Amino acid sequence: MITTINEYINNKRNAKYYVKNLLTEIAYIIGKKPDFVWEDYNDKLSIRNIEVKYSTKIDKIFKKYENIFIKNGIWMKWKNSTSEDVKIGDDLTSFHRTGRLLSTYYMSIKDIYLKRIKPTKYVYHTTKKENKEEILKNGLIPSLNKNFLDSDINLSHPEAIFATMSNIESVWQFDPKKKDIWEIDTTKIDNKWYQDLNMPGREGLIVTYETISPDSIELRNDHYFFLQTQK
Repeated sequence: MITTINEYINNKRNAKYYVKNLLTEIAYIIGKKPDFVWEDYNDKLSIRNIEVKYSTKIDKIFKKYENIFIKNGIWMKWKNSTSEDVKIGDDLTSFHRTGRLLSTYYMSIKDIYLKRIKPTKYVYHTTKKENKEEILKNGLIPSLNKNFLDSDINLSHPEAIFATMSNIESVWQFDPKKKDIWEIDTTKIDNKWYQDLNMPGREGLIVTYETISPDSIELRNDHYFFLQTQK
């Protein structure tokens, strides 16, 4: 699953100041102005056509700015991708590989601001069926969401429990043969709930960073039909 981070950065001027400094340091390394695109509407940066020989030094720059951004209340994630340079022929239909490897860097930023959400009495969490016995014994325990790992430059949550106040089928493709639906009674727990950072604009998608006890959850695969009718 790939989502776009498009929430508002409160201090645009501050964010752009650090992006400008990052680009200046990269320009110093490669000896020229980098080929970059800044998407102001969703606070994403891409830098293209970087020769691979510079990658180690540029990686260090991005790691440095991860710390700079976090210290200034901005969450940043980045990755690079390497591919072989391709030249288009004069006939505009043929092409050939040059053997030159080029890197493209992608970066996304947003405020470290978690909007508190007041959940409905019941919220729903899905998980693989093989987790059933462990959940019945220990409840729901915060973990990394592997759907997002390495899939894009989504901003990673700490270990968390993701849930929805909305119709599960309308949020993601739910397969009742492979997954279970767990109903969480939020009145039985004191958990704090927040908006899911990676799903801006998708109502009802929430997250908590605290364990949920077994006595506050119930397996509700029979509830699937009801959820389907809520579309």
